[in-house]
Amino acid sequence: MSVSFTLREQGRPGSALPYATLAAEILASSEQRPESRLRALSDQAAVLRMLGRYKEAKELAFQVLEQREKLLGPSHPDTLASLNNLGFIYRNQGEYDLSEKILRQAVSAYETNVGKAEKQLMTTLINLGGTLQKQRKYEEAEETFRRVLKWRKEHLDPSDASIFSAVSNLGTVLQQQKKLEDAWEAHTEAFTGRVRALGRLHPTTLRTQMHIAGILQLQGHYDDAESELREVLDFYIKILGEEHPHAITVRRNLASLMHVQERYQEAEEMSRKAFWLARKVLGEEHPDTVAAKKHADSLRAWIKTNTRPADQGL
Repeated sequence: MSVSFTLREQGRPGSALPYATLAAEILASSEQRPESRLRALSDQAAVLRMLGRYKEAKELAFQVLEQREKLLGPSHPDTLASLNNLGFIYRNQGEYDLSEKILRQAVSAYETNVGKAEKQLMTTLINLGGTLQKQRKYEEAEETFRRVLKWRKEHLDPSDASIFSAVSNLGTVLQQQKKLEDAWEAHTEAFTGRVRALGRLHPTTLRTQMHIAGILQLQGHYDDAESELREVLDFYIKILGEEHPHAITVRRNLASLMHVQERYQEAEEMSRKAFWLARKVLGEEHPDTVAAKKHADSLRAWIKTNTRPADQGL
């Protein structure tokens, strides 16, 4: 197991990147170990994706996919893992239809030989469920997450972090369907499990805390929700940096909370900053950038005209 992989699993992509880059450079000219070279490039792409550097990650992921198809064939598990990685990156970039197409292709290929790579199939299904969620296909996403969770609970150690990943994903889609009691139960289970398995400050633990804040907001517990969100934002900035997409998402959620509380000036400032950061990091046309701009513009219009803006809940 590489140093960069270990650091990545610990939620420390900034520390992992130098090791991933060095490994890829060392193996770049190796003709005798092509599979090792491609694994190193794939690891580097994964680190870049975690850092929110999606364009660079996609370029590497494409390179790995093309070479694995030639070297191993289109149905090899490593080739399908590359398809999964590429579909994940497309979702991060807001290209949901393309992400769905690629991930369904990988799922179909995995299911043809499911006995050989069932664990990898579950990873791809989790990513497909996340894409379906972004497309507001909530029922299919929920069904997908429940399938993964059932398999992982039957086949993995109860403390395995990937179980809590599935629980958290299920919680988010339940939350979006306003099934708040079930969502709360899922998120608190995921949070407790992730703290034990990964640590309090792991990025995925913090993301679950952000989802808990979202439920608190929907329940009208605004002060508690804001306290949770500000804590998450502070940790994200310290761990991943202010420009990381996770930190931008928390800013958008804070703006939404302030909006609900009719703190329009603060909400506009927070949403405007989220827009500037999203435009810089994700690009002008990314759905998160568009949503942040729309929200900020709506709030600014109210401030200027005293016309109550429509809620742009995130």
